[in-house]
Amino acid sequence: MTRLRVLLCLIGGDRFARALLCAVSAASILAFVFGAAAELVIALPVLGVATALAEISMHPNE
Repeated sequence: MTRLRVLLCLIGGDRFARALLCAVSAASILAFVFGAAAELVIALPVLGVATALAEISMHPNE
């Protein structure tokens, strides 16, 4: 299987969507409730996606 297919399988899963929703929710709360800096709000979803991909690829059978 090519790397692109593996990445698409990871992204297509339910766990990735939940992890991404949590990252975006946390960034939205920081931005709108606490008035956080734009750098933090942008960095949080990027790190959330990277962490979700790493976690899902380490535990593919769960």
